[in-house]
Amino acid sequence: MTRPKSARSLSAVPSTLRIPLAARASGDAMFPQVAVRDAYAAGILEQIRDDGSALPEDRATIYGILSRTRRFRSLAQDFLKAHPAPAWSTWAAGSATTSSGWTTTSRA
Repeated sequence: MTRPKSARSLSAVPSTLRIPLAARASGDAMFPQVAVRDAYAAGILEQIRDDGSALPEDRATIYGILSRTRRFRSLAQDFLKAHPAPAWSTWAAGSATTSSGWTTTSRA
């Protein structure tokens, strides 16, 4: 089994993803009015052995990350409610005809 990389060994681009991850893991206590209740963020930080040092000291940044996360979730939920059985694609688990694993479907 491969051990996850330490946060210290991440290159620049993956390392920047630690910032929103840390905000989603710790920001709810700072801003309960925009809490995202991310059930996975803290666990991921633990797996990559991150002490949360990526959490910005700028509270406005943390607030912005939480607000954007809530807005994106809301838009995604609205889309899925409006399109409960998407006609645009399905996951063809194991029987895909394309190299990506995605196939298009159409409603008749």
